[in-house]
Amino acid sequence: MAGTMFHLPPWTGSFSDGLPAMEHSLDAHWEQHAKSFLDSLAYPLQRHLLILGASVLAVLLVVGQISWPVALVAAGLLALVRGLLLQQQHTKAQALHRSARQALHQAKRDSLQQLRAAGAELTDWYESYRAADAVDADCRAFITSLSAAAPGGSPFEGRVVDRPAPAAPAAPAPAGLGKDSHR
Repeated sequence: MAGTMFHLPPWTGSFSDGLPAMEHSLDAHWEQHAKSFLDSLAYPLQRHLLILGASVLAVLLVVGQISWPVALVAAGLLALVRGLLLQQQHTKAQALHRSARQALHQAKRDSLQQLRAAGAELTDWYESYRAADAVDADCRAFITSLSAAAPGGSPFEGRVVDRPAPAAPAAPAPAGLGKDSHR
């Protein structure tokens, strides 16, 4: 923002703490660092007003020794012009501050959303792992049964589908009863 770059320091958390605790921790991390950044963008209006007041007083004292009416006009013009410039700079600074606050708020929301998505993905992974772990004993028993299913030296013999033995040739039909006879 306006030549100033926001850099969020790394944050770490553990899903063993629970998602609500992690969200709170990440939110506090964002708030702490965003606040200091936004404070650095604040326009120092009081300091500039003090400088303006000192300048007007100096014009009144220096020019006032020559002519009070000229000193009053010069001090009034100085206060008016410098005051308008200060007001314009302050308005721009407020707009920049508002824009930075909105951008940081959006980035914080995105960060929290990514944390929630990571939590959901981890939960899905845990569920898939538990489902796979639930059938582990059955899978091990099946694998063990494959080696005992058929005798042989090859581990693949238990998985071969046996072909049926060829059928014996059919007995010849009695003479005269063939398909060409019409009796």
